[in-house]
Amino acid sequence: MNSLDRLVDFHRERAAEPERETAFRPSDRQDGPPLDHVPASYRQPEGAIYGTVEKILIGSIILLGVFAFAAGYSWGAI
Repeated sequence: MNSLDRLVDFHRERAAEPERETAFRPSDRQDGPPLDHVPASYRQPEGAIYGTVEKILIGSIILLGVFAFAAGYSWGAI
């Protein structure tokens, strides 16, 4: 049995377990609901791009691509 077969068997055994123990069990938190029910912050909408730094980086990459395309196009037209 190679290592890939052992890895597949390991994950099949873990998937077949009825209930997995996690770091946050309901019995550990007596002061409120489970952490799954905590609402997201209203200042951070769902999605990958929401921060100022990310917007600046994405915008600069797009502008760099536009300028590179324009420079290449004008260089080819000369």
